[in-house]
Amino acid sequence: MNRVTMADVAREAGVSLMTVSRVINDKGDVSDDTRQRVLAVVERLDYRPSGIARSLATRRTGTIGLLVPDISNPFFADVARGVADEAYLEGYSVFLCSSDEDTARELEFVASLEEKRVDGLIAC
Repeated sequence: MNRVTMADVAREAGVSLMTVSRVINDKGDVSDDTRQRVLAVVERLDYRPSGIARSLATRRTGTIGLLVPDISNPFFADVARGVADEAYLEGYSVFLCSSDEDTARELEFVASLEEKRVDGLIAC
């Protein structure tokens, strides 16, 4: 099944791509009738905005990295749980990395998290 795009929504609603963008982002002047028509199509087609496109536009990924030396240690497992719980409340997801107390592995994880463009990194 193909992913529904903003262009699909625009075509079905009989409006421009810019109008769909304004409705989805709740910005700009759009008549109530047009807004309702677009939202009805969004719901009917089950349109979901692309997280990748949004992260490119906002320069935020909604993710943070958590690097611990040993996840099997109950202390670090508790830290991971606490970080994940707080991150969730703030709308973030967590990439958890356990280095097994290996410095080279830590550096690889840091490089990988940088490539993933995490919004932050917590190292224990």
